[in-house]
Amino acid sequence: MSQSDSTNVKYGVYGGLNYNIHTANFTSLPGIPNCCPRFESGDGFGFNYGFLVDFRLSESLFLSNRLGFITHGAVLSKLEDEVLISPSGPINGEFKHSVDSKLLNLGLEPTLSYYVFNNFQVNLGIRASYLISSTFSQVEEITKPERAGTFVDENGVDTKKRTRNEYSGDIPQSAMFQSGANFGIAYDLPLNSKNTFHLAPELSFYYPITNIISTSDWNVYSLKLNFAIKYSPEKSISKIKDLKRKYIIDTIVIKNEVIAKSVYSEGKELFEKNETSSEIIEQITRTDTLFIPDDSPKVQISIKAIGIDDKGNETEVPKIVVEEYISNRLDPLLNYVFFDENSYKVPERYKIISKDEAINFNINTLYKDSTLAIYHNILNIIGDRLSKLKDSKLTLTGCNADIGSELNNKDLSLKRAEVIKSYLVDNFNIKQDRIKIITRNLPVKASLPKDDIDKSAENRRVEISSDNPKVFEPIYIENVDRKTNYPIIRLLNNYGDKSQVKSWEIKTLTPHEMIILSSLNSNDITELIDWKLSQRISNFKDLTKPFRFQLKVVSKNDIAYEAKSDQIPIELITIQEKKNLQIDDYEVEKFSLILFDFDKAKIESINDKIIKLIKEKLKPNSELEIRAYTDRTGDENYNKKLSQLRAQETVKTLSRPDAYAIGIGEDEVIYNNDLPEGRFYSRTVTITIRNKVER
Repeated sequence: MSQSDSTNVKYGVYGGLNYNIHTANFTSLPGIPNCCPRFESGDGFGFNYGFLVDFRLSESLFLSNRLGFITHGAVLSKLEDEVLISPSGPINGEFKHSVDSKLLNLGLEPTLSYYVFNNFQVNLGIRASYLISSTFSQVEEITKPERAGTFVDENGVDTKKRTRNEYSGDIPQSAMFQSGANFGIAYDLPLNSKNTFHLAPELSFYYPITNIISTSDWNVYSLKLNFAIKYSPEKSISKIKDLKRKYIIDTIVIKNEVIAKSVYSEGKELFEKNETSSEIIEQITRTDTLFIPDDSPKVQISIKAIGIDDKGNETEVPKIVVEEYISNRLDPLLNYVFFDENSYKVPERYKIISKDEAINFNINTLYKDSTLAIYHNILNIIGDRLSKLKDSKLTLTGCNADIGSELNNKDLSLKRAEVIKSYLVDNFNIKQDRIKIITRNLPVKASLPKDDIDKSAENRRVEISSDNPKVFEPIYIENVDRKTNYPIIRLLNNYGDKSQVKSWEIKTLTPHEMIILSSLNSNDITELIDWKLSQRISNFKDLTKPFRFQLKVVSKNDIAYEAKSDQIPIELITIQEKKNLQIDDYEVEKFSLILFDFDKAKIESINDKIIKLIKEKLKPNSELEIRAYTDRTGDENYNKKLSQLRAQETVKTLSRPDAYAIGIGEDEVIYNNDLPEGRFYSRTVTITIRNKVER
């Protein structure tokens, strides 16, 4: 019989024999005298029987519930070698310690039965039982020599018996509730032609979870061979029901400007079945589509690309020329970490890495980052350098704004320094004794007035210094950059009838496909877009394919239109090609000075290494440009004069009166002045050196 032939419920009885295996680890039953060194094992036979009910859960899975009795009795014995005293002298003897246990319990066994194939099944379940009776009989006897020897009592009087410590009764402290797991196999054999009666031979193993005695290590395992007789009620034959079908068809109409005549398309049929006592009703639902010619206004679109040169002149672009040149840069490292108001948590803009990432950290991977992005790696740069400069030591000076909630709050200053120390110690394995902490309120060179919002933010910091100047060396990056004859590509877009536009998108097709601008709102239509090619050209790897742009418009009746610009050829002139063709080229190097103190134009000693490096790069025919800046704070005219003083001071320090020097002040904000580090980096002078490349 296959399981598909059986009904959902089976009833029956079962019974069989079980071989009991006892394991133990005790010397005596609680309160019962015994001289055994240790009982460890025993075995015996028992029987089990009861009732069962099986419920079908799925095609191959049943839940079997059994209620029945089982005897778990066995004899535990232990042989003990002893030396006995006889009239003729000592002789070798042997004692046998034994406990004959009889256990009867009534239990419930919920079991999952899975039919692997045909009628063969595997079973897995648990047994929870109540111990109805638990008795024992105990004896200790002399087994060697076989016919000689008797025990003496505690007073030394011969008992004339070869046994002692004979006790019987209920097992003390037996656990009334027992539990364990059952697993085994079985096979259903049909006993009649209607498959209503079955005989199922079963082989299973019982694994105990609880001990027989609650205070001792004594368990019973059972291997059971059972036979179950099961009855499953005969399946009833269903009456053949009438089958009826009902169709519900709907049609939608869609306009399509591509077709010249109507087209009908059938949709997908969905079935739903309802059943009553006398009939089966199948309902079939379908939605068809009728496409009809669309005579609504069409959307006519176009896109055209115009080149904008360095002087702002518009040109029909015949070719984009990209030229490589050497552009080295030196970025100073600001040795401050700034904190939010009344906080000692390192702000999220600082790059925090894990201990594993710290092992592989490499400063050279930052070569494409901006100056501020490099600065936001300051803790990783310092940690990496300290791990290599083993003898270098660090001093962390925790500071606060000394106003409001931070007024005279040196405890906050300490916590700010400690969180940086912990990061370096934990993530870069820097020894704690290499880092010293100092606390104060305002920094030594505080930004004033301290109640100014920007100045207050600049004073909330930890200042980092070292006995080794290499820890804060500027970051020097050698790089190859690109420039193009058209830094801006102007896109002229025609959307036709704008009232018909639902959404639009403009993107490049080559050499790198990217979306330039898009909108889901027809009110955002942009007819002129200036795409800054100069800011992206250095990142393009493939410059062999021509540039092309695409305008995509979706009309309000959900029809998509596309227009493409003419292709624009592109030519890449590499540094090697310039050398081969002996084309004049320049190596460009850019430097920034750290950092002028607030409202100061004097170049401090911290810039000495940068000044020395710049002088080494300068040649008699070098073209030198000096541009000085300030942050946004203060009077605009005053900042202009201050930046001019900084430019003149740089000219004097470099001994190059022929340099082009200009003070820009705050007219051009080169870094984000909403951040304190952005304002510090803005108090700078950038120096650009152009040297002809030697061939």
